[in-house]
This record gives sequence, structure tokens and C-alpha cells, in this order.
Amino acid sequence: LIPRKRMAAHLSLLTRKWRPRRLTGLWRTKHMLRVKEKYKFFQKNWMEGAKSRKVAACEARFATTSSDSKKIENALPLSWVDRTFPRKLALYIQLARMEKPIGSWLLMLPCWWGTALGTAPGHLPSAKLMALFMCGSILMRGSGCTINDIWDRDIDSKVERTKTRPLVVQDNLSLREAMSFLSLQLAGGLLVLYHLNEYTKVLSLAAMPLVVVYPLMKRITPIPQLWLGMVFNWGILVGYAANHGSLDLSVVAPLYLSAVTWTVIYDTIYAHQDKTDDVRVGVGSSALLFGSNSSYILSGLALSMVTSLGITGYQADLAAPYYVVGVGGALAHLTWQLRTVDYDDPRSCGGKFVSNQWLGLLIFLGLVLGRWCQSPEDLTEIDGQKKDS
Repeated sequence: LIPRKRMAAHLSLLTRKWRPRRLTGLWRTKHMLRVKEKYKFFQKNWMEGAKSRKVAACEARFATTSSDSKKIENALPLSWVDRTFPRKLALYIQLARMEKPIGSWLLMLPCWWGTALGTAPGHLPSAKLMALFMCGSILMRGSGCTINDIWDRDIDSKVERTKTRPLVVQDNLSLREAMSFLSLQLAGGLLVLYHLNEYTKVLSLAAMPLVVVYPLMKRITPIPQLWLGMVFNWGILVGYAANHGSLDLSVVAPLYLSAVTWTVIYDTIYAHQDKTDDVRVGVGSSALLFGSNSSYILSGLALSMVTSLGITGYQADLAAPYYVVGVGGALAHLTWQLRTVDYDDPRSCGGKFVSNQWLGLLIFLGLVLGRWCQSPEDLTEIDGQKKDS
């Protein structure tokens, strides 16, 4: 909206030119009243309406009395999705967790790692592949969240952090609507897959059973974070294969192992937010498995991750900037995380979890610099030594 003083000035010029002078003030006043009424209508139907819808949904789900409405309203801060989009669209966005992009970052970065590792020496990663993996990560992360909410809708209703999700609260989204939305996201993922080579297509589709089964792991294993690491970092294999049309496990396997270890670290920190509810519900979690020894175990895993990153650089013969930026940056960031995190404070755990996007970007930058500063002659010599051996 145009500020009131500027609007009045513009209207004054118009009225002086086209209207009699004696009607100028009256016409301007009526116009300003109409603008004010439109603004009030917008505020009532969008800003306040979003908050009332959320309160009403919680009252319907938890059978709260009218006296508790104010408490619920104050306890549930509105997200930018509630304030911006219509109700139905906001529910689909929340089902795919698009308002929380950290999951898409953590799924996309391993794809970028594999792409950078598979890049030819002296070159930068393909912008086309990076864009495709960015779109694919958003779609597949949304698909994974939808599958997870379909499986866990009974469990989510018993956990404080997840009890307001779209499939949990009554009169929000039905199971049929969630399945239709899942089909739409998977169709978008297939469209991205169409632009990759045949080997990469088969390799990508091989990960789908792991994605579908993951929500069950918390029911049958005490450390579902290990399975999550296998699923979330499959993109390393896909990104490398997208460049070469094949996999060199001597180069890719150490990076994949380090990424799986990384996922166990950050998701264990994240799981400490729900450890009380996990005990009550009876699901497995590495936070419960490690318990009070989490700090020591995660420190050991961090050391293992950094070692695997170093092996990756040696096997791929990456240049020195990789070790400085990628390996050194990862070591520094992990040290900061594990020394400052408070496992009993949900806000501290959540903040450290989100910070892992910067750790992933440091490793990606190290891989890019390591390949870019690498000379093609070095790679030719290495290939010749491998053939001789």
C-alpha cells in the first residue's frame, strides 16, 4: 500500500486537474476511507483468519474448552506459510516441510558433493546438474516427509513437537489427499530423473525402497539414524554417476561413509529434542541408545567422519585446498558443535542441527576447489599407475 501522505499528495494533484476545487477534500476523504476498509478486510481474512484457523484445529483435535483458546493462540506462533497462503495450500506446504528448508539442504548437499567429486580436474561442477539436484531434493524431501507422516500419523499425535502436523489434526488433510499429493511430488521427481543418464536413473530408483521403509525403522531398530544416513546420502552416488555414467567405489565409498556418519551425528543431536516423548511412545532413537554417553560417542563418530574425508581426498588425489577448506572446516565445525551443544535444551539441539548446512557447504566448497586446482596431468599419471598395478 502507498503511504498515506504520498497517496494524499497524488490524489491532490489528480483532483486539482480533473475535479472542482470545492469537492477535492470530500472526494479524497471518501477514497481514503475505502482504502482503509479494504485493508481491514485483508487483515481480518488473512492475518487474523490464519491464527483463528490454527486455534480451531487444535481445539477440535484436543477437545479444549473455550477458556483455553487464548493459551493455544499464544502458544502457537504463526509461520510465514500461515500468514501468506490460503489454508489448503498452507497445509500441503507444511506436509512437505517446505517452510523448513534445512531438510532440503541436507538432502541436496550430498548430491552436490558427488557432482563436485565427479567433475573433471581443472573444471567447475555442472550448473545444470546442480540445478536438477536442487529441484529433485526439494521434491524428494517433500515426498519423504509425506511418506513419514502417513506412516507415523498415530505416533505424531503423541509427540509434543509433531502433534499439530496436517495429518494429525482433524479436518485438515485426509489420507487420500496426502496420497494424491505424494503422487504429484513423485511425478515431479521422475521428470527431473528424465534429464539424467540411464545408469543414474537406475541408481536413483534403487533408493526408493529405502525411502519407503525408513519410517518403520524407528519401530524395529534402536538406531534408525543409520538407515536415514544411507537414504539421505544416496545422492553422492547419484551425483558422481551423473558425471561418469558409472561408479568408482574406491573414490566414492569413503565420501559416502563419511556422509552417513555425519547424518548419524546431526540427527542424534536433533533426536535429543524428542527423547522424552520417544520413551513414552516406545520408538527407537540413537539419542536414547547413546544416552549420557552421547558426547563421547558423537566425538568418536566425528573423528571417523573427518578421517573418511581425508581418505576421499587421497583416493581422488584432490588438491591442497580440499584439505584446508573441506577437511579442516568440517573438523572445526564439528568441534564447535559438540563442545557447545546442550543435549537437554531443545533450542540448543535445534540450532546445532540447522547449522549443519554450513558444514555441508564447507565440504562442498573444499571439493570444488580441490578439483578446480587439480591439474589434468596428475590424473593421467594416477590412471597410468592404476593400470600398471
